[in-house]
Amino acid sequence: MTKHTQESISARLDALAAELPKLIADYPDDADFWPAYAALSDEIKRDAGALDDDTWHWAFDTTQASLYEHGKISADELDP
Repeated sequence: MTKHTQESISARLDALAAELPKLIADYPDDADFWPAYAALSDEIKRDAGALDDDTWHWAFDTTQASLYEHGKISADELDP
């Protein structure tokens, strides 16, 4: 079993954020985009949650911010 750290989670989140424009281009239809995105992001958030709740929330907020930055969600969908 791989030992996850905040640093490894952070690196994976950075890689996901860098991949997001390609995912959006490859899956222009939301019905295709969301499952493809979830396949990547859910694993990262699961591993973050295995560390602790704060890390899960940080990973969730990071993915939400990236989605907002790329126009996939609205400001109303961001956690306050």
